[in-house]
Amino acid sequence: MIIPNGVTLTIPAGARVHFTTNAGILCAGTLKVKGTLQDSVLFRGIRLTKEYQHAAGQWLGLLFLRNSKNNELLFTTVDESIFGLWMGFQPDTKFGDATDGTRSEIVIKNSVIKNSYYWAIRSFNNTIYAENSLFFTCTENLCQLALGGDYEFNHCTFYNGYSKLNKSLLALSNQLIDPNTNALYKQHLTKANFTNCVWSSEYKETIQVQMSGTVDSNYNFTNCLYRSDSSFTTNRFVNCIINNKPQFVSVSSDREDFQLKSTSPCKDAGLRINTILTDIKGNQRLDPKVDIGAYEAP
Repeated sequence: MIIPNGVTLTIPAGARVHFTTNAGILCAGTLKVKGTLQDSVLFRGIRLTKEYQHAAGQWLGLLFLRNSKNNELLFTTVDESIFGLWMGFQPDTKFGDATDGTRSEIVIKNSVIKNSYYWAIRSFNNTIYAENSLFFTCTENLCQLALGGDYEFNHCTFYNGYSKLNKSLLALSNQLIDPNTNALYKQHLTKANFTNCVWSSEYKETIQVQMSGTVDSNYNFTNCLYRSDSSFTTNRFVNCIINNKPQFVSVSSDREDFQLKSTSPCKDAGLRINTILTDIKGNQRLDPKVDIGAYEAP
């Protein structure tokens, strides 16, 4: 499905969109997915039998070309794809064209991107705002944000129990090396702010940051939970919980439940954001101290 430049496709609440092998959405214009708490939207493969349920790599994913603006995913689940969400996609990759002025844009709220073969989110210098959203299970970095960009993630949960190369959940950088030419490209990281986010896996490092000091590198982790053997101690990590398990209800394959147990260290450890008054399921964030992640604990 191709959305041309200047065209807006709106997918209404309750829609179920199924894709066959190597099919997906290629968006040069604008995609607005208008799910609701009562009627979410689902993107998944065409095979509905039990053996294919939640199996990664059955369709292409959602690919947004450079300059694709005003995209929205509201109460949306993206399941079983190859690439998950790819921002700033180029049919013919030219890293030098991934400039600040060509950034694609998306807002993600109360959504789930899961069981992607490669990444849940891949972005080369784009604009992403996400809140109350859940990202889990892939073989590469769960969230790859390279070559700069403008990013804000609030009350999001990231989990990966499988990575073929034991890669971090987040790879954040303001630079990128072209694997074909070894040329180094650098762009501005206007901001990358992660507040009240959970980064959980069985691997040693859940967050990888690699910055060039010659361009902007504005990033901050505030009231987050993550794992790190190197134990980040810079002033870019504020009030974070290091090397504690978040105590999810279940991480068993196909029975995942990323709600928090009442004993979770994430409980009451968040920073209140006055514009986010509910969690991913619509539960109120009423306590003076809110919880870290997409879910409020009981």
